[in-house]
Amino acid sequence: MRRALRVGLIAAGFVVLAAAPAGAQDAVEAGMLVWQNNGCANCHGEFGEGGEGGHFPAGPALRRSSLAKDHLRETIACGRPGTEMPSNLKGAYITVPCYGLPLAAAMPAGTMGGVAMTEPDLDKLVEYLLARVIGKGSNVSKAECVAYFGDPNYAGCAGMR
Repeated sequence: MRRALRVGLIAAGFVVLAAAPAGAQDAVEAGMLVWQNNGCANCHGEFGEGGEGGHFPAGPALRRSSLAKDHLRETIACGRPGTEMPSNLKGAYITVPCYGLPLAAAMPAGTMGGVAMTEPDLDKLVEYLLARVIGKGSNVSKAECVAYFGDPNYAGCAGMR
């Protein structure tokens, strides 16, 4: 009986370990949807390669960035006052502290409001960026392109390796 219980617990442990990467992968995929559905690519490019400008500000290339997780999260949540990077977390500066400033009735002057993202969506977005964008270099692979567009035959991925 004890041996069967021990074997069962070991097997359960393997199931949990095997499921962990899938759960992490699901969070990354969910974060990619947050990126795609909240206009991040409008400024930073589809793959975080940097925006071209035009109708939207030319955001910096995140693929060449080395932002740490906490700094990345606060930048997305609170924006960058005095720049075109908007605050994207619902309640930033008002109910959620930003950059050590006291809570206020409104965002500080020079801060633009963006989408009103929830905390869980912000966390998913950060996980996606850290897994697939931040520090990944300028070259986008065909596999990354296919994963982003969800279509192995997408014409925009044809010339990629």
